[in-house]
Amino acid sequence: MYPLATINKAADNSTAGDTVVVYPGVYKERVDLKGKVSMLASRFLLTGDTADISATRINGNFIGSGNSALVQSTTYSAFHLYGLTFEEAQGPIVTLELQSMYGGSTSGTTAVQLQKISRSIIKNNGNSNSWGNLISVRLGGVVDSCVFYGNRYDKVVALEGWGSSSDTAASQAPRRPQLLNSTFYLNSSPSGGISSSSYAISVTGDRMRPRVINNLVYNNRISGIGIINSPTDSLIILHNTIANNSGYGIAFTTWNSSITYTILLQNNILYRNTQRDIYSGISTGNNLGFSAIIRNNLLGSTGHLGGTGMIALNITLIDTTRNIGGDPVFIDTALGNYRVQAWSSVIGAGTISSSSYLPAKDIAGNARIFSGRTKPDLGAFESAFAFSAPNFLRTEPENRRVGLFWTQNLPAGISGYRVYRSRQPIPDTSTMAEIGTVVGSSTLSYIDSVGVTNRDTFYYRLKSLDNATTPALSPFSRQLMAIPDSVPPVSNLIVKNGPKRARLTWQSQATTYDIYRSTDSTNKVIYIQNITDTSYVDTALVRNTRYYYWVRARNVNGALSDYSNRVDLLPTNIWYVKTGTGSNILNMGAPDLPLLTVSYAISQSINGDTVLMLPGIYSERVTVNKQITLASRFILDNSDTAAKTSTIIDGQRMGIVVRAENPNSKYIGFTIRNGFSSVGAGLYNTQGVVEMRHMRVIDCQAAGDIDGGGAYFTGKALIYDCEFLRNTGRKGGAMVLNGIANDTVKVIRTVFKYNQGNENGSAIIIFGANNSSVLINNCIFAKNTGANPIHSQGSSTTTTFINHSNFFNNNAAAIYMASGNVVVRNSILRGNASSEVASTIGPNTGPVTITYSNVKGGYTGTGNINVDPLFADTNYIKLLNNSLCIGAGDSTVRVSDDYYQFPRPSPAGSKPDIGAYESLGKFPSPSLTSVEPGNRKVTVFWNQTPPDGIVGYKLYRSQSAINDTATLQPLVIISGVLQNRYVDTTS
Repeated sequence: MYPLATINKAADNSTAGDTVVVYPGVYKERVDLKGKVSMLASRFLLTGDTADISATRINGNFIGSGNSALVQSTTYSAFHLYGLTFEEAQGPIVTLELQSMYGGSTSGTTAVQLQKISRSIIKNNGNSNSWGNLISVRLGGVVDSCVFYGNRYDKVVALEGWGSSSDTAASQAPRRPQLLNSTFYLNSSPSGGISSSSYAISVTGDRMRPRVINNLVYNNRISGIGIINSPTDSLIILHNTIANNSGYGIAFTTWNSSITYTILLQNNILYRNTQRDIYSGISTGNNLGFSAIIRNNLLGSTGHLGGTGMIALNITLIDTTRNIGGDPVFIDTALGNYRVQAWSSVIGAGTISSSSYLPAKDIAGNARIFSGRTKPDLGAFESAFAFSAPNFLRTEPENRRVGLFWTQNLPAGISGYRVYRSRQPIPDTSTMAEIGTVVGSSTLSYIDSVGVTNRDTFYYRLKSLDNATTPALSPFSRQLMAIPDSVPPVSNLIVKNGPKRARLTWQSQATTYDIYRSTDSTNKVIYIQNITDTSYVDTALVRNTRYYYWVRARNVNGALSDYSNRVDLLPTNIWYVKTGTGSNILNMGAPDLPLLTVSYAISQSINGDTVLMLPGIYSERVTVNKQITLASRFILDNSDTAAKTSTIIDGQRMGIVVRAENPNSKYIGFTIRNGFSSVGAGLYNTQGVVEMRHMRVIDCQAAGDIDGGGAYFTGKALIYDCEFLRNTGRKGGAMVLNGIANDTVKVIRTVFKYNQGNENGSAIIIFGANNSSVLINNCIFAKNTGANPIHSQGSSTTTTFINHSNFFNNNAAAIYMASGNVVVRNSILRGNASSEVASTIGPNTGPVTITYSNVKGGYTGTGNINVDPLFADTNYIKLLNNSLCIGAGDSTVRVSDDYYQFPRPSPAGSKPDIGAYESLGKFPSPSLTSVEPGNRKVTVFWNQTPPDGIVGYKLYRSQSAINDTATLQPLVIISGVLQNRYVDTTS
């Protein structure tokens, strides 16, 4: 026997259809099969000795090797590369593409021909320039049962399912690009490093339905499978195990704008890939997207598609049922053994749907569905178990007893469990008798207390029984050990919590601790094991869910104490903050463990939360970009009015104090001060609805044009029970109201004093949008300087309604009309300027309508009066009982309360008062003008205005002051409206 020296020499001497057998050795040549060699194989073809595969090496590391394919032939002849090693190639290994279905034979007279590589090793190929495909698999190409490792390539195997319009699904079914039963590990990007955009397997094409079936892809420094380019036909990805890769498990990164393919992703294991186990990076701008059947897979730890990009407008998820998550329990990943343990959840978890694509065998050549089962396993390997063993979770050794706990995969077919115990390890082949039986699949625990002695070692294993007439047993579960003992329990378990975190502390001298947590006060569920400290911070809290906790101590051998006392908590949505003494690092936002800064509390909050500032001065500027409430403790107790003045955010004249950037935020019960900005120095709102209640905005200055010293609102402002004091701006000393189309801004029971608007609106300047309105009820405007307290500059469809408000002692006319509409009702406008209303002269000036109001100098309008309002205090709110504003208002104005939230009108059924205050009387009381004491007598004088409806008087006398709510009996009842004096001669 005289073998030739080179493979190419053998090819030269061959005739069509010959087989070339290569002896062990290193062959540094570029192989050309000449279109004649039908099989190139190692002696493995003859001997079946796998050593021949690794010993027969076609090596591409030779001078002049270049970037050409290491193996070449024509695209019109079939060939098979079998049992060879391909190594150190600088360019690609081979392109598998056979354009003729029958390899040149007459159609229908012979079997379908292929270009194929199988049972081969492809290792250590590529370099820093290897940005193409190591092996390209096209029409008529198959890779089967190969091993790929140590390669540096952008795409190790690329399935390219391109075809012409004549390549119909039926005609080309036998010749689709296929990757079968192959293993990939330790492959990397061309740089030799990690890259999630390089792939062990890539899939492209338009008609040929590439198939990726029964492959193991693990520990690569690149992603597992990449769906790239623009396929428009189905992709078949079945029974693959893709785990522990430094990238994606499967990634969809198609860029074409016409994507119409359907993917069948079924019976796979995708686990612990560093980026995501499954991911779509296809933007919704790619107009058609794709459809996917993603069923019966293990998808990471959760089994869900949320957060993967797969739930998107351009992805149609046809079927996503029966996906699972969790640890598949591989036998030994360190040694590359990706078969599963007997208790794995993937056993029997597959489906036989789309059966035409299902392989008959697994990656190792075993029957795909193990006998005794009707469903396959997930992943590349099929286990040899009819059903899975229990997943033995833990033992809990205690004082003279041991608790056992487990779960069961597919419990519907299980009738019960058997428990085994020994003082020696129990081997897989043990035939020992059980110590106990558990009836029913849903009972997943067992207490062993017979013959259990403290400080002795016991070994436990479990088996499942199926529900057949003659029950069969599963293999053994994993083995766990227990050493029971008497362990002192922990004491003084305490919990403190904020909205996101809870801190548990306890006292004990034990080695480690187990924490149990539940939402059921009677069901203790293990939560964290083997804590070494006597405290624990729980960060996995759901708002408004009550949690119960217990702690057990463990000794050095793992024995457990009894349960501690039970504690519980209810995570609220309140973040507590305390300037000076709080901590953003150590504390969790609880009342006694507050955070330090408002800004940090906001950053930790979520929509719906409250950031509650405890009293103090917060020298910071904050941005509220969430739907939250910022408040003092006034929000918890509205009798704590001191909180409004003692809780302060101080901008230190260094910018806007509060930026309200979320369309729905609330501010309650604190002071904003010392803002300085070109606009909205105290509070600046850019959008949506802002609600302020019981707020104080003081000493803020805006130095722009239309600025708003205290606040600037763009949108819908709801302002209740607030104070704006000593704020300054060119236009809008206290605030700017920009309004919102087709909606209403409300300013209710709010005080504007000592504000300065140098040009327009010392208190408020109004720029309303179309069809908007501003409602000002029960407000006080006093001692504001510069321009008019109210400046209207809205559109012609903007209306400002001013009801029951007091304008007093401002140094300009109460209202200035530039444009828009202003309606004033039941209000007091006194002592502001020579005229209470001023306006621009011109065609765009809007109307100012005033009715049932007390206007200095008078004003044309129904029900208006011109009298001293007789304020009872220097705040210009309350009226003396004889004020002619009492009962002089318009009852058609529906304002249900006054500045102090007393009912309006009072008494019910009467006419309301003019002004912000509602007195207790239906009409003005008599005015006592004088008293004249005489000899054992006193003459009392009064007058009554107006006298209409008066029929008499009641005179009261006391030796102490009589307040408005006194319940004295009258001294005398006097009849007659014209009476205006009475002589008191009683003792």
